[in-house]
Amino acid sequence: MNILLCAATEMEGYKAVSQHHKIDLLITGAGSPSTCFQLARQFSIRLPDLAIQIGIAGTFDQTLNVGSVVQVREDSFADLGAQDADGSFIPLSQLVNQETPFGVDIIRPVYRMIIDEIPEVKAITVNKVHGYLPDILQLRDNPQPPDIETMEGAAFFASCMSFNVTCCQLRSISNLVEPRNRSAWDLPLALINLHKSLQYTIDRIP
Repeated sequence: MNILLCAATEMEGYKAVSQHHKIDLLITGAGSPSTCFQLARQFSIRLPDLAIQIGIAGTFDQTLNVGSVVQVREDSFADLGAQDADGSFIPLSQLVNQETPFGVDIIRPVYRMIIDEIPEVKAITVNKVHGYLPDILQLRDNPQPPDIETMEGAAFFASCMSFNVTCCQLRSISNLVEPRNRSAWDLPLALINLHKSLQYTIDRIP
């Protein structure tokens, strides 16, 4: 099997090994625009049998411990839309009538590898990570609040769905989404656990 590993940064990337599969690592760059471009270029050259995105994430769910590894079941471009006069958010689907291979507001990959032992979460993808308390509380108070946020996940899912590539998004929690406080982040723990989970997952692929 040809497996493409994707990571936004060299720090998050990991050179997994396998005796049974060919594994390539693609560093896409941070953010959705770079992720979409790099994956579209890569998929136009050669389609993998499986694409796995790995990276860190912030969590809105205070029951998820820093260092926990999760898999994303659905994602969305959470700030793609418009702001109304009262400050509320208008999603893209309410602004334009647009069909895409991956949906408009919520992205749920049809072809997704599911890892039994790793909990599934709902993610949002943002261009500006949250660090301002009123905005954070607004998301937490949503009837269906997200569990985690990243800057690339929805772009990865959308790219894979556009090319019918089976995919999996693995994230490790590096921090609680709270008023920005980098001193409370634990990147080393998040990366160690992420890379261990990735290698364990690859070892179990038939």
